[in-house]
Amino acid sequence: EEKIKLLRNLPAYNAASKTATTLEWTEIGPNTIGGRTRAILVDPNDSTNKSVFAAGVSGGLWKTNDITATTPTWTEVASEMENINISCIAADPTNPQIMYVGTGEFAGTAGFGNGVYKSSDGGANWSLLSYSFPVVVSDLVVRNENGNGVLYVGGGMGYDSQLGQEW
Repeated sequence: EEKIKLLRNLPAYNAASKTATTLEWTEIGPNTIGGRTRAILVDPNDSTNKSVFAAGVSGGLWKTNDITATTPTWTEVASEMENINISCIAADPTNPQIMYVGTGEFAGTAGFGNGVYKSSDGGANWSLLSYSFPVVVSDLVVRNENGNGVLYVGGGMGYDSQLGQEW
């Protein structure tokens, strides 16, 4: 859902110069949104289940410590991902301190990704996995296999006909 702004007191428009002297915009909602959200994870380290991570294809990973608040406060978690499309997030069932986010998107804006990021400290710090590659990551699953968290990554590459290149 996009923010809607309403133009009030429309000024006289000068077609020759394509200018208007006074514009007054009033926001009418919705409020406190950050773009299309594609990934949500209830923080597995929070026994109250109030802390939530949210990621958007508009960029960034965000967290609120109380999703039940009337107006939750969202804080950017990782500045290194503030302008990267994030499409999925998963936690390791064998160790809740380990989390992953996947980047890029096939649908919508069809944005480039740059791989998978990992946090080993409950989402406080993130680093790009050295063995990930620039693809679109569409899904992440971490399975408990004999007491070990094993990450499965669903993704692929695409072709941009306008740019004439693979991604």
